[in-house]
Amino acid sequence: MKPSQLEAPSGATQRSNFERHAQTLLASILVGLVGWVGLTVTQGREETIRLQERVEYLAEQLGELRNKLEQGVSRTELSALRQNLADHETRLRSLEQRGASVD
Repeated sequence: MKPSQLEAPSGATQRSNFERHAQTLLASILVGLVGWVGLTVTQGREETIRLQERVEYLAEQLGELRNKLEQGVSRTELSALRQNLADHETRLRSLEQRGASVD
């Protein structure tokens, strides 16, 4: 082959260089975008894990508060029942005294 056949016309060489640079630029941009997406996904997963831990902690706290509330309600109900019992005992004594005084 003759050397003149191996050489491309100068316009084709310039176009080929431009295409090569354009492809390199586009490939760099794509690699950068893929890296950015990967970083964003990783940060999103980390945030999701943190939120999941917070939700688990809050659920645990809610369970403890529910238990305390149930215990508190039970104590309140017990106190009310004791007061009612004391009132009934007082009425019963009063009725017994009236019945004894009538006999």
